[in-house]
Amino acid sequence: MDLLLRFFSSAKPGRAVFAAVCAMTVVVLFAGCGSGDDGGSSAVQTSAAIDAGEGGTLIAGCKVVTEADATSLFGKQAVEDEGAPITDPNMMGDCFWTWDTDTSNQLLQFLVWNGEQYYGQEPAGSQSLDLGDKAYMNAGSIFGVDIIWVQDGKTIQLSYSNIGDDMPDPVTKVEEMKQLAKKVSGKL
Repeated sequence: MDLLLRFFSSAKPGRAVFAAVCAMTVVVLFAGCGSGDDGGSSAVQTSAAIDAGEGGTLIAGCKVVTEADATSLFGKQAVEDEGAPITDPNMMGDCFWTWDTDTSNQLLQFLVWNGEQYYGQEPAGSQSLDLGDKAYMNAGSIFGVDIIWVQDGKTIQLSYSNIGDDMPDPVTKVEEMKQLAKKVSGKL
C-alpha cells in the first residue's frame, strides 16, 4: 500500500481515482495470502537475474517487461517509474511503466514474489488461463486487466490500468496483455 501512496502522492488530476483502482487490485491479490510452504524456489535463467547473495536470486523486472513492451501496449512512449521500496522479503522483482499527462495516464505493473501463497484465490468472474502452473485473468473497464500466475514456485502479476477520457477501455487491451504474459512467462 505504501507503494501506491507514494506513486499517487502528486497533485495531478485523476490520480486519486487511479490510486483507488490500483489499491483494489492489491487487495484482491493479497486476499488469499497466508502462511504455508512456498514450494521452494528456482533461479531465473535470463539476463534479468540478479545475484542477491545469501538472499537468493532477484529479478530485474524492467529487463523482463521492457520499455518497448510498455510503449507498444500504451501506443505512447512509456517511462519507467521507480515506485516505492517494497519491504516484503519474498519480493523478487518489479517494474512499473507509465505514460502520463495532466488529465490521463496508463500504468503497466510487473511484480514477482517467491512463493505460491501470493496467488490467493481466483476471484469470482475471473477467467482461467493456460499459463505457468495455474493462472487467471480479471478484466474490467474500471480496474483494468490483471493477469496473475504461478510458475516454478513464484507468483507473477502483470497488470494494466488507465484513467482519462481520452484513454481506451482497458478491456480492449486483454489480448495484448495475454500475449505479453506469455512472452514474460518465457523469460522467467
